[in-house]
Amino acid sequence: MYFTNKDKPEESLEVGVLIVGAGPAGLGVATALKQADVNDVLVVDTREIGASFLNWPRQMTLLSPSFHSNSFGLTDLNSIDPATSPADFLRTQHPDGTQYAKYLKAVADYNELPIRTGVHVTSINKEDNQFVVTTNNVKIFAEIVIWATGQFFSPRDNTFPGADLALHSSKVSDWSDLEGDEFSVVGGYESGLDSALNLVELGKSVSLYSRGEPWLSDHPDPSRALSPRTYDRLRDIMKLSDTAKNLALFKNTDIRRIEENKGWWILYDQDDIPSVSPTRPILANGFHSGLGPVDK
Repeated sequence: MYFTNKDKPEESLEVGVLIVGAGPAGLGVATALKQADVNDVLVVDTREIGASFLNWPRQMTLLSPSFHSNSFGLTDLNSIDPATSPADFLRTQHPDGTQYAKYLKAVADYNELPIRTGVHVTSINKEDNQFVVTTNNVKIFAEIVIWATGQFFSPRDNTFPGADLALHSSKVSDWSDLEGDEFSVVGGYESGLDSALNLVELGKSVSLYSRGEPWLSDHPDPSRALSPRTYDRLRDIMKLSDTAKNLALFKNTDIRRIEENKGWWILYDQDDIPSVSPTRPILANGFHSGLGPVDK
């Protein structure tokens, strides 16, 4: 069941377990607790269920493949409940953001999870044996607080001089909406390659600047190497001359400053060597911690 910010709030409420965040982590924990007969639970979120996924660019999809193998005792990689499968529910292997948010809402509906949206947590304090959680519309007293907000709404968009002149990749709703034919992308990992590949697939020319050379990394840590899906997409681009000529990968290039001059953007690397972009640069350098008031 859901309570939105339009519902009349109480001045305060008490709950055993408060989960902050109605994404896959928060809903997955809430589902597991309910299956374990822990029912004194409340999920709150500033926005809506699956908000991060609903704000993905239209072309973005999950990197890990979904496959319905529950009947063989295997869990769908993208499932938040072992008894469910996004592949079975959505009939697709790599769901986009809107599709995955639909799956999350279906799991929440089926499990009748208590969720309040429009609740923004401003502070958390420990008093005696409970947490006092202050929000924009209700004070919550909880024995346990689980923070599961994610990072998507905390982009690293001001990490060097002139970074604010760029457009962070998380702010793009549809890559086809961007005007221009030549683009510069700062960041060479998943979000950077995804940005670049989407633009190239739209017939644009892209220069991508990366601190390292992740497209050649064989590191076993998936956070430091590209996913197989991204490698497949990159290979498809590079094996065709018509598309390969539209993607330039600059390794070991750390962009440290951006300036704007009369409709042109100038990107300076660690050696102060400039590169010029006729369109607003795309910043794909990741996110800050999403811990908010608990980051202490």
